Amino acid sequence: METKQVIGGEFEIDNINNLGSDLELQKEFSHGHFYSSGRAALYHIINFSKQVGKSKILLPDYLCESIIEIVKLAAIPYKFYSVNQILSIDLNSLIEIYDDNCSILVINYFGGIDIINEIKKIRSIDDKAYIILDNVQALFSMFETIDVDFMFTSFRKQLPVPDGAWVVTKHDGLFECDEKNTFAQYKLVGGLLKNFCKFNTVSDQIYLNFFENGESLINQNLNAKISDITLELLSKIDLNFIRLIRVNNSKYLIKGLQRLGYKTILHFKNNMVPLFVPIHLKNRDFFRQELRKNNIYCPVHWPKSKEIQTDNNIFHQTELSLVIDQRYDQIDMNKILSVLETIKNNENSYN
Repeated sequence: METKQVIGGEFEIDNINNLGSDLELQKEFSHGHFYSSGRAALYHIINFSKQVGKSKILLPDYLCESIIEIVKLAAIPYKFYSVNQILSIDLNSLIEIYDDNCSILVINYFGGIDIINEIKKIRSIDDKAYIILDNVQALFSMFETIDVDFMFTSFRKQLPVPDGAWVVTKHDGLFECDEKNTFAQYKLVGGLLKNFCKFNTVSDQIYLNFFENGESLINQNLNAKISDITLELLSKIDLNFIRLIRVNNSKYLIKGLQRLGYKTILHFKNNMVPLFVPIHLKNRDFFRQELRKNNIYCPVHWPKSKEIQTDNNIFHQTELSLVIDQRYDQIDMNKILSVLETIKNNENSYN
């Protein structure tokens, strides 16, 4: 068995047999609210929060630029609190800016944060604190009982679907979107075409163009609903299989990284399901380029926003997310480790 031609990038979509057969959505998704994207979900969560008196939002200083975009579109004032070198909340920095008119956004980084403990830390400041949990990188945390006001995730970041986000909340009255989602069609075509690249019949640039066109339209779909095709695809996805593969891949890769002397950022406990395995690399951008030469495409989470004025963490310069999701197996993990070993053995000559 050979490794995949390409490791990483957006998901291929291939599970399209029996679509339109009135398949029922899995019971795991039987409650909550659906939106076109994680950005749309956050946008409506913030709008609801404003209506109940939360006049500003506190954000971690390690975050995706798209979160700041949505906060601005929602027209709510914001401030940043710090996270430390193990991606845990710096409680003192939060205390300095907190008052009971705030909502607090907490990010479950890479699916590897002890989120129950993080919530307890916030509750030590105010047991009625208004908390929004970003589970975009932690789909399986959505199935846990967590003491927050809202939690949300993005399906397309985790699964082979073109769009969709899911919100779970203790509150009634969250806005329900009914507009058609216009970016899903591009993401769908991109995912289908990418699936055919293994037959060398479609060039990478063609499916990438569809992905990029879809990406450019996401912020124009903040009032759009999840697409029907994503709901059907969700009804066919084996979540237990995904959990098993991602956990096994991450454990195997982490063991190999330790053998090679690479430093992982998080320690994933047994109940955690990683989306990526993040590592620190002094020459991160060079390593990323070398991996790309071997068709291994590892994202960076995240480039530093111009909005962040502090230099409290090193993640913006050193973090690289190694791919371990359900598309891949041990052979693919060995390919990643082999390339990293080659780079490390020749690192002095690269400097």
